[in-house]
Amino acid sequence: MILDVHYSRDALKRVYAGSGRVRSLITGVGSFLAVGSVWEVVAANKKGNNVLTVYQQPPYLSSANLLSKVGLKADNLADDFIFVTTQKVLLISFAAIMYTRFIWPLMVAKKGKTS
Repeated sequence: MILDVHYSRDALKRVYAGSGRVRSLITGVGSFLAVGSVWEVVAANKKGNNVLTVYQQPPYLSSANLLSKVGLKADNLADDFIFVTTQKVLLISFAAIMYTRFIWPLMVAKKGKTS
């Protein structure tokens, strides 16, 4: 995103000029969440693997281990639930911050010439 804005600022300004900021943010972040969730279900869970296995994360990041540290049980909770949920929250938050920082300024509508 940063490179796109840096190298294509004028083209992006033409594309985004006058767009609704909140609507485009929700669309962008929602698309990011949808694609990530579909990828997780289709690619990451092949052959019964969970996301911890696919991303080669250490076993101490499993839901059971993390919850046991605070005295809770992970009954009926996926082994990768806490990792996946934390990852989604952090990545989507970061994407939203970056979007508002770099894309929103490009959405200022061009003012027409007045006579």
